[in-house]
Amino acid sequence: GTLLIDHFVQHWTSSADETAPDIRLLETLEDGDTVTHRVSVTDGGRGISSSRVSVSADGSLHPFSYNETTGILQVTLPAAPLSALSVVSVTAGDSFGNYSRFQIKRDGEAVPRADAAADLDTSWGARTLRYLDDMGLLICAELEGVRYFEPGRVTTRLEIFEMLMLFKGVDTSLYADTVLPFSDLEGLSESQLATAKAAYALGYVSGELQPDGRLLLNANGSLTRATFCVIASAAAPQGLGFVPAQFTDNADIPGYAFNAMSRFAANGLISGIGGGIAAPQQTITRDQVAQILLNLLL
Repeated sequence: GTLLIDHFVQHWTSSADETAPDIRLLETLEDGDTVTHRVSVTDGGRGISSSRVSVSADGSLHPFSYNETTGILQVTLPAAPLSALSVVSVTAGDSFGNYSRFQIKRDGEAVPRADAAADLDTSWGARTLRYLDDMGLLICAELEGVRYFEPGRVTTRLEIFEMLMLFKGVDTSLYADTVLPFSDLEGLSESQLATAKAAYALGYVSGELQPDGRLLLNANGSLTRATFCVIASAAAPQGLGFVPAQFTDNADIPGYAFNAMSRFAANGLISGIGGGIAAPQQTITRDQVAQILLNLLL
């Protein structure tokens, strides 16, 4: 006789996997003019498809080898970094959309650019800032021919959006036709308006609703560290692995920011200000923004 099958029904008895792949550095081997990083990239103790793994060096995709059976990744680079820092980022995702990110940073001894910002050494993150300056990723003010980044100054909301656009390489002219709903745009320059339009169109900003019904951009307002993490998470690859934050001041993290800060902490994107303190209600400074964006986007 003939057996006719109409359809199959597959039943899952457990919930979807919410654990992101595990990425960790095994060793770094130097051999003359090159350095090789051996990295373990696994999910549930097993290797994953190489199509779900990527490597970038200083912001650009870089070739690598990956053994799907052993889960061992190797990436080779010049031994001498071309800047104050060398940053290798390894990313991996699984079939459920979970995503992990891991960075390897090495010091370099390159000579700073001739017009390097003059105040970078005043920051705790001077090495990072020199690297980003070499990469053209710092927005500086200029006074009498000297560039200044003002690393310890509180960052304005608009400056954060400008930095996001720069790090992500967004062409703001593509959003020129975007209509902004904010009622406090008077006084913004054309470039600032272009940044605001792009940030709004990309979902990085929704505005601040006032009791009288007005919606404000509040371009010159400040942001807390918690709120910045929420904004930056909108620009991050979706699916970052989640582990509840374990900061000593967890109770100070607003409910709307807990997931973002937890994901950032779990992936090494933020580490707090020392002593296990996240300081979520503290206003965020320019050097802190630069460091987190480096960890997140390069």
